Amino acid sequence: MGLGWLRLLLSLLVIDAHYGGFRLHVQPRLVDMFGIERLAYVGQGGVAIAGFFVISGYVITYVLARKYDTSSWRGIGLFYLGRGLRIYPLYLLLFTVYWLTLTAIGAAPGMRGTQLVDNLLLLPLGIESLLGDHDNLGPMQLTGQLLIGPAWTLCLDLLLYVLAPFMVLNKRVLWLVWALGLAWFVAFIVTLDPRPPLWFAYLYTSPLAYTFAFACGALVFHYGNRVSGNRVLLAAMFVALIWLTFLPLGLTNTAGNQLLAILALTLVVAALKDYGSGRRWDRFFGDLTYATYLLHLPLLLLLERLAVAGAPWWGLLLTYGIAGALLFGFEYPLDRWRDQLHRRLSAAYAHPARPARWLPWASAAVLGVISAAALASFVRNGLGGGTAVLPVVAQCPATWQCATATGALTVSTRGAGAIALDPALPTDARVLADVAVRGASGSGFAGFRMGGSGGLEVGLRRHGERCDLVVMRGGALEPVPGGWNADCTRVHRFVLDGSTGAVVLAVDSLWVYATGQAAQAARLVVEADAASDGETAISGIYTTSRRGAAAR
Repeated sequence: MGLGWLRLLLSLLVIDAHYGGFRLHVQPRLVDMFGIERLAYVGQGGVAIAGFFVISGYVITYVLARKYDTSSWRGIGLFYLGRGLRIYPLYLLLFTVYWLTLTAIGAAPGMRGTQLVDNLLLLPLGIESLLGDHDNLGPMQLTGQLLIGPAWTLCLDLLLYVLAPFMVLNKRVLWLVWALGLAWFVAFIVTLDPRPPLWFAYLYTSPLAYTFAFACGALVFHYGNRVSGNRVLLAAMFVALIWLTFLPLGLTNTAGNQLLAILALTLVVAALKDYGSGRRWDRFFGDLTYATYLLHLPLLLLLERLAVAGAPWWGLLLTYGIAGALLFGFEYPLDRWRDQLHRRLSAAYAHPARPARWLPWASAAVLGVISAAALASFVRNGLGGGTAVLPVVAQCPATWQCATATGALTVSTRGAGAIALDPALPTDARVLADVAVRGASGSGFAGFRMGGSGGLEVGLRRHGERCDLVVMRGGALEPVPGGWNADCTRVHRFVLDGSTGAVVLAVDSLWVYATGQAAQAARLVVEADAASDGETAISGIYTTSRRGAAAR
């Protein structure tokens, strides 16, 4: 098993993260067994993408050191040309085909001007995600602008390719970038509550997290021979990654889990880098991953739009079938032409080039940009995120008992009543709450309400000892997702995120709803009927914005 096999495994984790196999069929059982409050998932998608960036850091450093003269603009220009010819042709081909297909079925999104340019070039979005990382969402905020959603990682790839010649070969600069990334992670680990609003796969999308992962991969090139081929280390790191990905019991700080996952992946890449090198199957599986990464989600969305039965299975088969055809019919011929072009250009400029005096200044500029981005991200999110909300009950019904504390509310419901908590929470940031509605008789409800009639209502509705998920949009009830456990003894975690303008709802890290509801203030409410005899508990009430403290 070499890096090609590892890339295949990571690509399967990404596909499953989007197709929902583990999330719908396994993760609910783990939540039932251990409770969502003990499972701060990095998630298979987050771990897999981090792994790809570690591998990319190693491969790019190897290529720069062995193939290009990075002491001159000439060599750096050839490197940029080679990377562009690796990324853009297949991406633009699939972008065009997907757009034409959506147009044919009347589902093509309106896209013009800057958005179309950003979709075609990708690099501007990578720069924007690093310098304008609002609320630490990074490129996840930009996914809605991309026709092919997973291409947000290509935006970061291209950004790191631009920085790489000035970052990865100079060990001093590389160690400084690595230290900046580590300090950024540590800052979040020590300043955020173990269950912050950044929970549920938000932290892993930051460009700074992947710059750190890329730097880890570059360090593998420089120092990886010390652990290369160590099977005991490899086995231990795989066990650690399985634990962090699927069952991080006792580790409830997502930032800490992501850091541990990146470090474990670094050691896995170091141990595997010399396995399978040059072997045909290892290369084949590695080469297959680029097309499968771009294809799998558009194919699934098309099949679901066409109401094809068994869409995930057909999507998986078509993904690998089309990817294989593209690999032999498009990518390999293009790679051969690219290699010939590189040899011709290298021969044409074979005479020695004068070393560029600006390289140290360029490296210093790269360090400055990354430092500024890390500091700004920490100020925006580490110091301002994870603010616990003190709930206020204006008037508790006479037959109820209401107890409030910072970030928590407990209500014994006896008979009919209703309360709405202050402050109203601003969903233009992110809001988190753990909700439980327990009892044996009557019915009760606890959750969020946003807007008036036809707005968004989300929460738990109890009927006797059964608790169902309620999501109402525009007066219509959404179906309860597969795998939902109606046991009222469970705590369910709700996250409302409106940082991109429209609210996205996540429940228990298992189900995600893109509601389309415009971001506005949301009230936490508790209701019960006359026959109710139970208890409602809302804990871990957090918001990423302190504006909620003033909203009434």
